Amino acid sequence: MAASESRALGASPTGEEGPVTKKPKVEDDDIRCGSVSYRLSEDEHKTLLNLDKTFPKWRTGPARHGQKWARIESEMRAHFPELNVGKKTLQSICARGRGKRKLYQLQRRLKELDANMDEKQDVEDVKAGTNNAEESTKGKQEVVALQAAVKKLTEQCQVQEAARKTEVGEAEHWRKQAQQVAQAKEEAEKEKELLTKDFQRLMEQHEALKERDKKKIAVLIKQLEGERGANAELLRALAEDGDEEATQGTEAEN
Repeated sequence: MAASESRALGASPTGEEGPVTKKPKVEDDDIRCGSVSYRLSEDEHKTLLNLDKTFPKWRTGPARHGQKWARIESEMRAHFPELNVGKKTLQSICARGRGKRKLYQLQRRLKELDANMDEKQDVEDVKAGTNNAEESTKGKQEVVALQAAVKKLTEQCQVQEAARKTEVGEAEHWRKQAQQVAQAKEEAEKEKELLTKDFQRLMEQHEALKERDKKKIAVLIKQLEGERGANAELLRALAEDGDEEATQGTEAEN
């Protein structure tokens, strides 16, 4: 156990609880006693009970307040890597399991006392003695006391069951919230991908238009330069014709 002691503080899972599962039917001789420990296998439950019972004998290092269940959780994960519950549930399993087992013990004791009372009644019918009457009264008082204890434990179990249902409801609520957030994130990623593709397509179109406009401008510049050359030749020819006419006019006057 010391090998996994250093993992006690850093081995907590991302979520405190695993996914909520439907409570299966638990047999009467099952060690898990029908509590929330149905979320553990019987081997996991036996290991948990042993760790809780023997703590802190197996602990190494100095004792720290509030570290018991963190260390028990670490040890459980070292034994069972697929464990899907956290330290709060492990603690709840031990607490509720003790109450359930005590309740079952009292119920079995009550049945035994009822059976003994029936046997004593048969003896009283035969012997009809004062001592037997006193023993019967004492047995009845014990039965009444046990019935009261059973009733009290039953009420405690009902309160714990209501608390468990509340915890399950809250876990389901947060699971749905996480699902909605994940779905919104996925939709946002898809929208981002579409917008990125649209932007790339528009940029490609823009670059193509720029290239086409550059080619058009180059053609226009070439045409303009050609027209400028033609105009220059035309102006030069007109100038030469004007000079020739002026020369001929001067010669005619002379």
